[in-house]
Amino acid sequence: MSNLTKIRDVADSLLNDSQYDQAFVLYDEIYTQVWGAIGSVQSGLSKTSTGFLAHNISAEYDFRARYTEPAANTTFLKWFNLDTDLTLQEFAFAIYGRLQCICYSRKLLDTVSTTSVMTDYLVLYNLIVNHGEERRVTPLLKICTVAVDDCNRLKKVRTNFLDSMLTKHLVDAAEKLKQSEWVGVNALIVEYMGNTYQTTTSLYSSLKKIAGNTTFRSKNRYQRYEKYEKYERYEKYERFEQTAESGDRRFDHITATDHEKLKYYGTVLGLQGRLTKAQIRKKYLELISQYHPDKVQHLGAELRALGENKTKDLNIAYDWLKARFKID
Repeated sequence: MSNLTKIRDVADSLLNDSQYDQAFVLYDEIYTQVWGAIGSVQSGLSKTSTGFLAHNISAEYDFRARYTEPAANTTFLKWFNLDTDLTLQEFAFAIYGRLQCICYSRKLLDTVSTTSVMTDYLVLYNLIVNHGEERRVTPLLKICTVAVDDCNRLKKVRTNFLDSMLTKHLVDAAEKLKQSEWVGVNALIVEYMGNTYQTTTSLYSSLKKIAGNTTFRSKNRYQRYEKYEKYERYEKYERFEQTAESGDRRFDHITATDHEKLKYYGTVLGLQGRLTKAQIRKKYLELISQYHPDKVQHLGAELRALGENKTKDLNIAYDWLKARFKID
């Protein structure tokens, strides 16, 4: 389990107990670390492009555009042992938890600036809407400029938008979440604005209209990763989920996305909840022993063929999971 996930688990527990100030400290640690990693990528690419391509502004821009995503993935793996998808998953949940803490803590309401909070909402909206896309870090750098020190520690996150543009982008983003499982984010921002006495602003009126009668019912808990994935790739995900539940065998190991493989192979092995590497391996060994040829050789030809196919599926699933999670 990544350190980011461990920190978030503790923060979730504190949030669940309404210990907002304490939870905020932990969510903010994740927030600071991930922005620091993104800032180090931004800084490193800028130095490289400026040093070698200073004579050509277009070449500098193309260089950063081409290498931001792969450089970010490499940095995330090095810093957190997580790829881009998993790092930004933790980032999204940390920001969501952080925003809940701010909304319900009078101390935080008085100390965290409104511009900073609104920028964080826009970042969260962006993470949700763009989940599953190839370019995910680049859009964040269009929203914020990140400053780090010589040791790549976060110094500052600054919005790139004037208040009027920030307002427009927030309204547009909130509209995209209107019918989604993340509609609670819209309700939360409306509640935050009410708690900070911004109910006479045009932004409040627009967001209130979008949120409608939705209320933020779960201030102490929010959707876990399954919900996040399901919404962001809902068309492809739900098509696969329906075929898997109906027993359709059309799953294609070659063309399936990593998320589809994770869902399908987890189903093959009967995996549920959070499991350690040892538990995944144990589950595989338990199942493979049931369908091993030695166990079914006394059965009829049809059942032996079924056992052979099941063994093949189990091996394919476990081999993929073993490589994905580095199971020994």
